[in-house]
Amino acid sequence: AATTTGDITVQTSTSAVSDSGDLSVQTGSSKTGGGEITITSGSASSGRGGAISMTVGKSDLGAGSDITMAAGASADAAGGEISITGGASDTKVTGAVTVETAAGVAGSLDSGDMTLRTGATTATSASSSGDMSVLSGDSKSTAGSVSITSGSSSGARGGAISMTVGKSDLGAGSD
Repeated sequence: AATTTGDITVQTSTSAVSDSGDLSVQTGSSKTGGGEITITSGSASSGRGGAISMTVGKSDLGAGSDITMAAGASADAAGGEISITGGASDTKVTGAVTVETAAGVAGSLDSGDMTLRTGATTATSASSSGDMSVLSGDSKSTAGSVSITSGSSSGARGGAISMTVGKSDLGAGSD
């Protein structure tokens, strides 16, 4: 009996002299609702479910290319959300979520910066920019800690930690 089902590979041809071809997967436009795109790997009853990997190819000359995820905009309602959640577990620890820039390797410069911020609303005076929260989950046992730590340095200064409340041009400043 076969142990695996057949693989399916969809790819454009390689090129030694120019760009390889683009690959687009999209649903059509609609008056009432555009079609959805679902990417799901297979489940397994006695092993690990299939992984999903999204990787941009390495660039030998020039900057590496980007991965961009953008939720849908709306003309008359709230924009779409982006949610990234670690996997649930029936009996063990749920999956972790790690967001990090790549470590520097020999011959490279700094590791990349990381920015977490809500969008600005400077184009209108009628709305506030979004709040940002850093919190650990509630627990019946020991709740998770929140730790803010700057990097150590073996040859120069360790990273600083700075907390600044934004300036208010009208009204009292926040605490």
